[in-house]
Amino acid sequence: MEMGQTGVNIRFIPYQSEEAMKALGHDYRPGRPETAFLIRPSGEVRPGLEAFLPVLSNFRMGKALRWGLRLPFARQVAEQSYRTIARYRYRWFGEAKPVR
Repeated sequence: MEMGQTGVNIRFIPYQSEEAMKALGHDYRPGRPETAFLIRPSGEVRPGLEAFLPVLSNFRMGKALRWGLRLPFARQVAEQSYRTIARYRYRWFGEAKPVR
């Protein structure tokens, strides 16, 4: 799998783009997003952990993780973990520098 490919039909767009602003509508906020978003072809917006579920099966142990997320306590732990990582991602992992 190459960078940018997910194994499912997903196209990544910059959050600060006009396309993202249009697609997210009232969910768009200027500045850095607090969460990832998946915008389905129907226009439905899925934020946070829900945005990653369609690609989870492409990762090692992804199918097992998806199965495990059916358990209520596991889902709560995953949601909280996602929010924590999203909140501190730039501090922990750094920022992406623009490609020139």
